[in-house]
Formats: sequence, C-alpha cells, structure tokens
Amino acid sequence: MKRQLIKTGITVTLPIVILIVLFALQDTFIRLGSTRMSRMQNETTAASIADSIQILYNYKDRCDTGLQYTFLEFGAMGCISCRKMERVMEDIRTTYGKRVKVRFMNVSKQETQEWTKYFGIAAIPTQIILDNNGHEIFRHTGLISAEDLGTVFK
Repeated sequence: MKRQLIKTGITVTLPIVILIVLFALQDTFIRLGSTRMSRMQNETTAASIADSIQILYNYKDRCDTGLQYTFLEFGAMGCISCRKMERVMEDIRTTYGKRVKVRFMNVSKQETQEWTKYFGIAAIPTQIILDNNGHEIFRHTGLISAEDLGTVFK
C-alpha cells in the first residue's frame, strides 16, 4: 500500500515539476531558437536585410520625418495572441503616431521569411523596437500591453 502511494506521488509530481522547469526556462528556449533562426540566413541576405532596415527605418539622417522609433510586430493571421496584439498596435499608432512607425510582419508570408530569419523570430507574437538609427533596442515575445510598450517610447 505504501509503495503504491509513493508510485502515485511520483507519477503525479514528476510531470508537474517538469512543466514548472520548462515554464521557468521558456525565455532561454526562445533565445536559443532565435539564435538558430538567425544562423540559418546566409551573409548576402543578411546584408540585404540590414541595408533595407537602414533605408526604411533609419530616421536620423532624414529631415522629412519626426519618426523616432519603428515598432515591428511579428505574427500571423491565424494566431490568437497575434490578433490580440492588433489592438495594442492600434493604441500605439493612436498614442505615438507622429513618433512611432508601426509595421505588422506576417511570418507566414513568403516576403517576410528573410526578415523573420534576420531577426531570429522563433515564437510569435514577437515585438521588436528599432531606434531612429534602425538599431534594435527592445524585444519581447508574447502578449504585451500598450502601456508597457509605451515605456520604451518615453
């Protein structure tokens, strides 16, 4: 009887402990996947994307814009969490429209695959903020509120 209780206890406890450890290491797994995604891209394509970022999102050298940041939202149309981020993107557009350019990058579309690899997107939704030089200054994976993102734009 005592052995049966011990077996049952282990059978119940072990999966719970494993889930807790996996949850605690979630960010580590995402970073690892992100690094691997970035390595999948060849140097020529990476240089091309880097040039595109400078052309599209380097506002410092342009006098015609008051933009200071670019908010890149990597997601997909079929992703429930990504759909929830649509409201956040709209809030950012409304609140910071003159200072922040908001772009949705649909990872399921062919034309954004190289961008996804360049930024090492391993999970969605992922938010990346670029400064006015086109350099990444913030990254978050998962849902985030407009208020929390707003702290980056202050």
